Amino acid sequence: KHLTRPSFKLQTAVAPLPPTIPKTNTMPIAPIDGCDLYYDDSDPEGKMGGPAVIFVHGGAVSAMIWWQQVPTFRKKFRTIVYDARGFQRSVDKTGAGMSTLIEDLEALVDYLKLEKVALIGQSMGGRAVLPFAVRHPEKTVALVMCGTWGHFDWPEHWALAKDLEALPKTFETGKIWGMSKQYQAREENADAVYLFDQIKWASLAHKPKLHGTQPGAPNLEQVSSMKVPTLCITSDQDAVMPTPLVEGLAKIIPGAEMVNFPGVGHSAYYEIPGKFNETIISFIEKQQQQQQQQQQQQLA
Repeated sequence: KHLTRPSFKLQTAVAPLPPTIPKTNTMPIAPIDGCDLYYDDSDPEGKMGGPAVIFVHGGAVSAMIWWQQVPTFRKKFRTIVYDARGFQRSVDKTGAGMSTLIEDLEALVDYLKLEKVALIGQSMGGRAVLPFAVRHPEKTVALVMCGTWGHFDWPEHWALAKDLEALPKTFETGKIWGMSKQYQAREENADAVYLFDQIKWASLAHKPKLHGTQPGAPNLEQVSSMKVPTLCITSDQDAVMPTPLVEGLAKIIPGAEMVNFPGVGHSAYYEIPGKFNETIISFIEKQQQQQQQQQQQQLA
């Protein structure tokens, strides 16, 4: 007799899948003219009251770069950051890229139903926030221009920018032009410098490069007649946006305030976040107080 092996059937218990898997971590997206615009809103229901503070990043990074601002600002204000069209998480199906910076900001404000805003634009972000303030002064409580003059229709300033670009730098520049050489050289900043570089490279997706005047931007007459409280911030070692360009903007805007951070590069928000945050929060709160006083006087 031959022995035969018994046959076994392997059975595995598989738990039935739920009919729908709940989405607990969906990424907030604003569908804006062919673009899934990523944004982050610290107070979606607007419970804090007051103006919403919107940060608009520069051309080499994304909303991630504001990691040293959001935790501080959201304690006092509804704080909103977003990836500009074509940057990192904002998928652009149109190829319009930076040419619609102004319109995208307007659409986001409308999408979130914001009545009052304080706008903070860094470098490229100035191309969006300055025109918005010119177009919507009734909505704009405060405007902060950081390392930018807005790249609007101002031929004389474009000529100055070209002249300054040709001049040799009066200070040494490091590997990353977006920050000062001194900051990059300090050992205690090694982790932060590495993170900045990673955010930068993660944000260099294919998108149209924009040079010259921002499409839809205002002209010199419109900017110089704007009546929005404005703070211009520059740094004396900014290799990307030399100080005279930002100072020139401050001179033509009625009542504009000017701050120059010494020993800092193009990204003051990154190198000295404490001073940067304190300066802007103080400016916004001052504008709120003044506007509240004006409203009380009108009611009296």
